[in-house]
Amino acid sequence: MKRQLSTIVALYNKEQYIRQCIDSIYDQGLDEDEFEVIIVDDGSTDGGGAVADSIAALHGNMRVVHQANKGLGEARNAGLSIATGKYLHFIDADDFLLAGSYRHIVDNLIPQNTDIMVFDNVHDATCGDAMIPGHVKYVGDIRQYIESNYMRVNVWIKLFKRSFMETNDLKWPAINFNEDTAITWNALRHDGTLLVSSDKIYSYRSNPLGIVRTRDVEHIKVTVNDLIAVNQLLKGYAPALAGCDPVMSNFTQKYTMLFNRILCTPYSFKEIKEVFARCAAIGITHLHRSKSIKIYNLLYNHPILYYVFQWFIRTVYFARFKVDDSSTDFINRKLSN
Repeated sequence: MKRQLSTIVALYNKEQYIRQCIDSIYDQGLDEDEFEVIIVDDGSTDGGGAVADSIAALHGNMRVVHQANKGLGEARNAGLSIATGKYLHFIDADDFLLAGSYRHIVDNLIPQNTDIMVFDNVHDATCGDAMIPGHVKYVGDIRQYIESNYMRVNVWIKLFKRSFMETNDLKWPAINFNEDTAITWNALRHDGTLLVSSDKIYSYRSNPLGIVRTRDVEHIKVTVNDLIAVNQLLKGYAPALAGCDPVMSNFTQKYTMLFNRILCTPYSFKEIKEVFARCAAIGITHLHRSKSIKIYNLLYNHPILYYVFQWFIRTVYFARFKVDDSSTDFINRKLSN
């Protein structure tokens, strides 16, 4: 029997979660010859890799790849390079699948044979551990859907047909933050078919220590570097997605996120100028190079004023400098004087 699914898990220092994640993959009502599990241990320094090895010894359809730390994007690429299933599902090591999701997908949705499938999720298993059935909301052309519908970029609520990824040479950029944005819009700018379902198949774990939420200075600086890289990629994708207003709105959100990440990081003025120069090099010209940025930094790093001025700067600055959402070359919009 041809494998219908390859589940790829990038693992880095998630020892306390990885067993639950893997156990959930095997709680799907599938025979082992219907799917495979690929764990990419991306240089973990805890015992997560050893836990994965111990579980793999019990299953003939599970492989664990150990590699030096290269980051989330490259870990997923490593799994992609050896996957054999018809469809690929990339999930996070600290999350888990809701029971019975894959059985439902294999029996009812894979026969639709679309290039991409999109589902829904719950947070922190607040609705229990079992899949919550919904309904198919759309089956058809990718472009037709994204021209008028919002699309979440999270990759773990999507299944990609492996042949579609291979034909379009879809790979993750070598970054850790917002890599889902890059792969989602890279995929959806290509011709293909899409299925959108309201089935809840996945439980996302809220992690206050994760890279998305951390206020650790060095981690935030990493996210700024990654956001600059993502905005560079989105600039290249924009022409192919012209006319898709919900997509352009998402691009602008990343543009805004970069601005705010810079402001909430205690860079020296020299560092600020260097970061802004990198932004200018890819056409982001609205980030002011002035000493007033130091005032923003003070406000953004005060334990109380931060919460006030995060909202204030987002609201007042971006209300003052209107964004022309009709422009397809969003990176070159002039939000400065």
